Amino acid sequence: MSKKVQLKSLIQQYKAEGDSISKKINELKKSNNFTEDYKKQLIQNEIQKLNAVGQEIKEKASLILNEKIADISKGARTNTQDSNYQLGLANALKLLELGAAELNNNDIKALLEPFAGDRIATAAFKGALTNAGKDNVEILAMLPKDERAHNIKILENMNTNIKEYFNPSREWEGLTGVGMAVAGMEQSLDTLLDDDLSYVQNAPQETTFTAYEK
Repeated sequence: MSKKVQLKSLIQQYKAEGDSISKKINELKKSNNFTEDYKKQLIQNEIQKLNAVGQEIKEKASLILNEKIADISKGARTNTQDSNYQLGLANALKLLELGAAELNNNDIKALLEPFAGDRIATAAFKGALTNAGKDNVEILAMLPKDERAHNIKILENMNTNIKEYFNPSREWEGLTGVGMAVAGMEQSLDTLLDDDLSYVQNAPQETTFTAYEK
């Protein structure tokens, strides 16, 4: 199960639990079968149930998000364990160094595509293209941008909002804001992040939940 699927499952689990408990609380408020004091006790019991679920989900979600943030923060690393990948990278660099001037933009794009997301390879390609005089704006735009800082910001914002919204107040006021927060998180996961929670190149710059805007 991918990190994205795990995170979406946790978010949806909390929303479902919150909807269920919200319904129970609204029914208790309307009921004539209990005294007001006993209603308050029953409502508080439901809130405590949701708090327990929310705490467990927050811990699991934070673990997923923090592990990804730590992985991104370690810096760019090329795939040193794959000999075929390394051979392909070396050949691509040599081809750029010796023949970039003879390649058209489509050729260069096809050459770079297998190494998209490899920041070390990207830096090497940029150097080779510059040395070959092929560092015009159109060609350099083909190189993947370093979106690590933005990726971390999205994940940190999501972590903050999970902690804030998945935490009902002691005095029940309904799950105001949770529905919007969940929708925003799901949209961010679907449009901004891939299955591994890495930022998707050329993703939309805005979502309906402003905490995730670039």
